[in-house]
Amino acid sequence: MKSFRKKFSIEYVNEYVYNSKKHFVMLYSTPKLYIPKIIVNGKKKATIKKGKRWYVYFYYRDPDTGKMGNSPFKIYREINSFKSIKERRIVGNWYKNVVHGWLKDGFDPFDEASKEKILNKTRVFSVQDMMTVRVAFEHGLEHKKNSLKKESFNMYRNYMRLFLAWCEEKKLDTLDITNLREKDVIDYLNYLRKEPPLGRGLKPTSVANTKRHLGAIMAKLYEDKIVSVNIFSNIKTKKGKPEKNQPFTEEEVRSIKEYCIENEPVLYDFLRFIFYSFMRNQEIVRIQLHHINMDKKLIAIPTKSEKLSYILMIEPMFQFLESLELEKYPKDSFLFTPSGTPGPWDTSEKGRVAYFSKRFLTIKDHFGFDANKTTYSFRHNAAVDLFQSFIKSGLSEREAIGKLMAITRHKSENALRNYLRDIGAVVPKDWSDSYNMDF
Repeated sequence: MKSFRKKFSIEYVNEYVYNSKKHFVMLYSTPKLYIPKIIVNGKKKATIKKGKRWYVYFYYRDPDTGKMGNSPFKIYREINSFKSIKERRIVGNWYKNVVHGWLKDGFDPFDEASKEKILNKTRVFSVQDMMTVRVAFEHGLEHKKNSLKKESFNMYRNYMRLFLAWCEEKKLDTLDITNLREKDVIDYLNYLRKEPPLGRGLKPTSVANTKRHLGAIMAKLYEDKIVSVNIFSNIKTKKGKPEKNQPFTEEEVRSIKEYCIENEPVLYDFLRFIFYSFMRNQEIVRIQLHHINMDKKLIAIPTKSEKLSYILMIEPMFQFLESLELEKYPKDSFLFTPSGTPGPWDTSEKGRVAYFSKRFLTIKDHFGFDANKTTYSFRHNAAVDLFQSFIKSGLSEREAIGKLMAITRHKSENALRNYLRDIGAVVPKDWSDSYNMDF
């Protein structure tokens, strides 16, 4: 492997090697902080008990075999000399970044001379190092972790990583967090708005979401008295006006149905569930069999806050679920999977939603539908159809709205009226005869 190193020269020469298959492969793994944990009240909690040592670890390719080693290299330094979990997290994360820097600089744990050179030039951690911009943000997110669902935590982490990468490029990541300025944040948000190659070309809504997530991490630092002000709170961002989804025409619905029955039966069941239940994609992919009560014809919908709301299982839904013979499957099975039958699905909620969205994209491309017609549009079609049916049956508009509210789960009459108006379900009657003037 050492000979391979000498055969090429690239910008990241200390990060990759050229293997026997003539591919560039990582020379080492990204360093991580090992946090020992114990079970407290059925939950894993970080501990500083005697014998429970914290350390930074990474894997490195064996110079003789070229393969990534099975045993990690561990860096303890003085992490365990700190007496609180909070301090050890901060120090450990600081060393994690330091070790990553060592590796980028050519640190080779198999080479004693390299090891001595790197270790001797690295100063010992001091209190002044504790709250750099990087360490502070990692600390803030770590302390928000317990209050976030996995999907939300990953989203926060992605926003943070992009911000810290920009900070590193601008030499701000090692700055004391109290010296980070409002102007620095504005510069970053402006960078996100600019078109490539000067920026990332994000839309206003995405920039606003970035500011909101980073501001929430900074709010945690303010709460912990690490900073005296949340510099994100006074920065205003322009929110983009999102395009609203529109319902399909009756002819389009018929075409989609015919196409799906023949080519996309799994997607067809998913779309029918949207139409008959008024559930959102995210809600449907969360459903596991233990959420379904066939006897009471109820489905419990897990919300983002992990609370449950309930919807009635109307006859088309009941018949579909009955045909699946749910009793044959484990209770933790997801209702919708790529196989078309309940079962495990080892991917994130976002990934499950994306799966059905991508499947529907092939239908949109096939028929050439507008961008504002999505899987969500089937909820609109159902709302329009029901509202018009209620009116035709003799109900007043207010009575129809009241009946529909319980089905669509809108919070207020006004919200439902606005929704129906946006999707074209509520339109005024012809007022031609009311004019007195002829123009």
